[in-house]
Amino acid sequence: MIEELDKIPGIDKILAMGIIAEATTNMSSFKDGRSFAAWAGVASGNNESAGKKKRSKTRKGNPHLRKLLIQAANGAKQKRGSFYRSKYRKLSARLGSANKAKVAIANRLARSIYKVLGGENYKDLGYMRGDPLEKQVEILVRKLKKLGVDIKHENHQMIVSTRKVKVDATGIVLN
Repeated sequence: MIEELDKIPGIDKILAMGIIAEATTNMSSFKDGRSFAAWAGVASGNNESAGKKKRSKTRKGNPHLRKLLIQAANGAKQKRGSFYRSKYRKLSARLGSANKAKVAIANRLARSIYKVLGGENYKDLGYMRGDPLEKQVEILVRKLKKLGVDIKHENHQMIVSTRKVKVDATGIVLN
């Protein structure tokens, strides 16, 4: 179990032992990953009035496991090329708070931990899936193709062009 948890970004062997000590390996008492995250104290609160969802504090849960998960989220946001890093960047920009983004990443980690302790193998979702810059790159590549540039685009780290285009300061293409 420790080796499988060690594959998750942000979790090392010592942190994995702490998570197992707090949560145990028996996941039969939880119906799904979301209930495990709620028990751990990293699920978002529920405050709804007149059909409007309002912001609220996270649920109270296991404070020791919560600290371990937020520590793991802090490590996962620093791991280059991971889904959690790109998701953290996207959430911190949208929410305007680094701490709220860390709790959201801790929630995703708790759900991954539930699956791993339930017997599944960990599979990284990939950096490109949550990258906020990829959509912008796709739009810009589309604009370049409209301008007549022969461009090959696989991901934002590998863009190849065969024709150079001169553009003036106003963005007008010069021939």
